[in-house]
Amino acid sequence: MAISRSHPDVVFAHYTNGFDHLGLFKTSDGGESWVDFDPDNHILNLFAGSTSGFSWFFAQVRVSPVDTNSVYVMDVEFAHTRDGGESWRVNAGTSVLHVDHHALAFHPENPEYIVEGNDGGVNISQDGGANWIKVDGLPITQLYEVAIDPRFPEQIYGGSQDNQNVWTQSGLADDWSTLQLGFGGGGDGFEIIVAYEEPTPGEFYKVVYAQSQLGNLYKSLEGSGQGFQSLNSFLDNAAPSDPRNWSTPIALDPQNRAVLYYGTHRLLRSATRGTTWEIISPQLTDWPGSGGFGTITSIAVSPLSSDTILLGTDDGHVWVTPNLGNTWIDVSNGLPQRWVTRVDFDPRDHSRMYVTYSGLKWDDPLSHVFRTDNFGESWIDVSDDLPDAPVNALAIDPIDPDVIFVGTDVGAFVSFSRGGSWEPLGENLPAVAVYDLEVHHDPHFILAGTHGRSIYKLDLSGIVTSSESPAIASEIPASVTGAYSYPNPFSDKTRLVFRLSEPGDVRAEVYDISGRRVRVLHQGSLGAGRHELPWDGRNEAGSEAANGVYLYRIWAASGSEAAAGRMVMAR
Repeated sequence: MAISRSHPDVVFAHYTNGFDHLGLFKTSDGGESWVDFDPDNHILNLFAGSTSGFSWFFAQVRVSPVDTNSVYVMDVEFAHTRDGGESWRVNAGTSVLHVDHHALAFHPENPEYIVEGNDGGVNISQDGGANWIKVDGLPITQLYEVAIDPRFPEQIYGGSQDNQNVWTQSGLADDWSTLQLGFGGGGDGFEIIVAYEEPTPGEFYKVVYAQSQLGNLYKSLEGSGQGFQSLNSFLDNAAPSDPRNWSTPIALDPQNRAVLYYGTHRLLRSATRGTTWEIISPQLTDWPGSGGFGTITSIAVSPLSSDTILLGTDDGHVWVTPNLGNTWIDVSNGLPQRWVTRVDFDPRDHSRMYVTYSGLKWDDPLSHVFRTDNFGESWIDVSDDLPDAPVNALAIDPIDPDVIFVGTDVGAFVSFSRGGSWEPLGENLPAVAVYDLEVHHDPHFILAGTHGRSIYKLDLSGIVTSSESPAIASEIPASVTGAYSYPNPFSDKTRLVFRLSEPGDVRAEVYDISGRRVRVLHQGSLGAGRHELPWDGRNEAGSEAANGVYLYRIWAASGSEAAAGRMVMAR
């Protein structure tokens, strides 16, 4: 809906049936009566079926702040009228304006200056939408999946929302290109697997698997972004009517990299790099399997035994087989009946397994991470200290498997004790949805594929040390380590979190940006370990401090400043 700024009784409503555009309606009396603003279906004819069932995802309408006859309708296409609906034009389909439109805003001093957001990024028009300029250089790609070349870790891959599969050979921000899968057009990129096989000692060849939406699968043996072969006909031969998730999971056998797995509502296995497939499970979902649902969502193969496979489904089942699919054990007892996002094995002991869930419900806190230490006979909720938000990604550190990472809808977190106790991972990562995490062992770093802020990279060499003494990185050689504030930015309350290596006296204070002390959070002795000091955004007198940037400073027993950082209050 859109309310006219110049005539607030004028309201427009873009109506869909949940799938496709059905009409545009207008009221001039604040909703007392409505008229069809497009009785001749100009918009519907211009869109010509291009909404493709996705109007539920777009379906926006905007009205000029000064002219109620100037109306913009956004869907897969982008339509505009200047004459109160007598005529319309479609702006999408050009080389500048990407399809799939979500957002539009007017400059407060010039209503002809508009900023428009779509699946291709941000565009600006200074003539009311007649001409557009693409805003380049914004790191706003929505990543579903990321991958690292195991031999050349500077080569990074990503599956992006409506912008295909991309990769960089150098790891530089300005050196990205599109994988040429050969299916034409745009579309979503998903899982990418980069594997090396060694048919003879010392001779390696590279295999790249890449996916687009609904499980379309491609393979390249050229070791580049070219030369991809479609594997879809081979999959169709094996399972022609199986449902496929929008993000269909695939997995590689860590011990035999010619073996590939693919999940529908059953598990498919290929021992020939995708050219022949066999079905190694019955249907593993309760849902009938339609519309891309009722499917497997995550697959893991044990690094200790190729016969042991773990998987999860979108209707809450977790299954494990110890014998390559001859027997399947449903180990979902005691787990939530929600969408499984990731499953994985501890690389040292495959009786220890992890499962993560999405799910978000008002006033009903949910657990999102579980661990079993006995092959699924019982599960432990290890979600403590995590925000009540969907968990989308899970990664286990290859150097110290007691360290696990999760990506949530509000950032990335790390546990140094196999779950239960969690902390925000590193600094400078926005509170953005993290859809995938990938860890490389040497050099030791982690990638976070975010859904809206592109890819972030974090050096883990100072964060993960060894299983005997996991530590938090700190550049400050003092007894206070790992200091951060969370949430940051914050509106009503934040927490100053840090570790103390040994008992001692600590003073923690908050200063404004000009250096004036605002509040003493603590002064006195503290024991060794983790500490949290809350700040409610008030000064020493109890009054609310102003919005803005503040500094926290911590002094340890030695008298020297041990930690400092910035935090932002935005009420």
